[in-house]
Amino acid sequence: MLSKVPCKRDLFSASLSFANSTFNTYGTLSPNLSQLRFGLGTNDIAGFGALFDIDLPNAGVAGVSGLLTLKPGEIQLNELSAQLGLSSMTGALAVDTRTERTKLSGKLAVSRLNLRPFLGQDAEEEPPTDIPALYRSLTRAKIDLQTLNHQDVDLVLSVDEWISLPGDLQQTTLALKLDHGKFSMPMTARIAGVPFKAEMRADGSRAIPTFQ
Repeated sequence: MLSKVPCKRDLFSASLSFANSTFNTYGTLSPNLSQLRFGLGTNDIAGFGALFDIDLPNAGVAGVSGLLTLKPGEIQLNELSAQLGLSSMTGALAVDTRTERTKLSGKLAVSRLNLRPFLGQDAEEEPPTDIPALYRSLTRAKIDLQTLNHQDVDLVLSVDEWISLPGDLQQTTLALKLDHGKFSMPMTARIAGVPFKAEMRADGSRAIPTFQ
């Protein structure tokens, strides 16, 4: 069910319900600058993505809200608040299409993170029992970079709590970088008070973990 509320000139409001999902938005529209506040909720984020031919993680129930700013060649998402299955986060993202390669950048503060759905790993798999086992499991991650050959990514994540990971992880920071199809994810953290550094690299679909 879709409803539009006629407003003055550039004011816009809409509500949409479909496929166990709801979407609401309101704001202003203009050719050079549009700003929309929105909220989206779905019972199946992977199924929702499939409706639009977008490959999203199989994380289950999801919801996201924020302030969307649209400029020529730029998309900014501020005041972001999201729940993806067991993961929850806040922060800001930006997409820049003004150059030959589209670039996604931003910073996210993650209060809880379940990394497996984002790596294509099944929830039924036995969780790793220590850090070396974790990084060995990442070599089996289903990472397909072919669809991102024309996009770059530069994201920084700070994580308070990990789900289904071994050890007492604290002060964790992840930097996800994708540059011309080459993926890297350096990580710093404290495990039981001891500094820890690791990195996962991938070229094509093969993940190569290193840690110390």
